[in-house]
Order: sequence, then C-alpha cells, then structure tokens
Amino acid sequence: MVERFNQKTGLYTLVRLSNNDCLYLDRKTRLCTIYERRPDTCRNHPRIGPRPGYCAFVPKSPRG
Repeated sequence: MVERFNQKTGLYTLVRLSNNDCLYLDRKTRLCTIYERRPDTCRNHPRIGPRPGYCAFVPKSPRG
C-alpha cells in the first residue's frame, strides 16, 4: 500500500503505522515481512530518497 507519492522526485512512501514503522515491518523481529517481494523504493533505500544515506533504523556510531 502506498501512503504518498512525490511526483517531483518519483518516490513513494509505503503506509506507516502511528509510530512511523513501515506497515510491513515485523514488530518483534524488526525484519521486513515482504523482503523478497519488496518494491524498488525499499530496495534502493537509503541510497535514494528524501535524505540519501540516512536510515532511522541504523544505529548511530558513538562519537569519540
């Protein structure tokens, strides 16, 4: 399910839950439940998107 489509960039966002998690993200394992069938939007994240290179789910490295 598509939540929104950005006509300018050609990118779309899948439906998210109230906590901003993707509808297809397993709540317990935090793994994608449609991984083998995931759309290009997911396959290209975070290389392509509104914030290239940024992924909210990647742990931040400690600053030294």
